[in-house]
Amino acid sequence: MSKISFIHRRLIVNGSIHNSGGSTIAFRELGNGQIEFAEAKCSPRDNFSRAAGRVKASGRLSSDRYRKVTESSWDDFIAENSYHDYA
Repeated sequence: MSKISFIHRRLIVNGSIHNSGGSTIAFRELGNGQIEFAEAKCSPRDNFSRAAGRVKASGRLSSDRYRKVTESSWDDFIAENSYHDYA
């Protein structure tokens, strides 16, 4: 399996990045052209932490309960998940 990569998405309120909320997606390419991924969401009551998000999302990547698989290409997956406006 390939190295785990991460996308950090932040909560945007009135055009500004908010310091709470958001999510982190851990993902890696499988040998068969698929990408497996898992997401960890930060509560709107908690400060966003990239480090905590990486730990939680990568742990979920190892869990059958949270892990998902997609047929998207690497570039398409990143484009679809990189920017997210929650507000």
